[in-house]
Amino acid sequence: MRGGALVAACPRGPERQLRSNSARRARRNRRRGGWDAEEPAPDNAAQMALVPSRPALPPGQTGRPAGMHGPVPVNRFGIAEATPEALAAAVFRAQQVEKAGLEAMRDSGKIPRGPPDLPTGTEVIEQKCVAYLIGKGGQALAAINAAAGVSTQIDQSTKQFGYSMANIYGTEEGTAKAKLILRQKISEYRPLRG
Repeated sequence: MRGGALVAACPRGPERQLRSNSARRARRNRRRGGWDAEEPAPDNAAQMALVPSRPALPPGQTGRPAGMHGPVPVNRFGIAEATPEALAAAVFRAQQVEKAGLEAMRDSGKIPRGPPDLPTGTEVIEQKCVAYLIGKGGQALAAINAAAGVSTQIDQSTKQFGYSMANIYGTEEGTAKAKLILRQKISEYRPLRG
């Protein structure tokens, strides 16, 4: 009956004693410089398994996208500016995703309407233009969707590299129309003065 002896020795009960021990351990770790001070450093293979798949790279290329070896340049408004090499790698990946989405649509005969499906069109957008394309309350993007008869969603998971991806879901004709409208709006973009 060790459990009974523990209860008798600790009037607060075993649950409170365990919580007290973990609280002491947490305070000690904070004083040492962090919560993970006692954990061994993970090996490189384990770290690579946790790296997200974006931004994707062309075949044969490893590491960060070309031009992403140092800090990403930032404009005067604090928005990351993509390098030409990073944009080229993003366009290559977008073309692959679009091709796979069109093939999936043709094979299944089902028109994709949202994120679980692959997009039938992708467009790489510089991060500085994203807010302009979305518009106040999403009105500009909703107008593009209504005009083309598609569903466009902007994936900003790569915004720290200076670009985002516009994933377009719909028919091939609608996708082509949405891409034309997006390109037209991007050409109309004028940065703020200040």
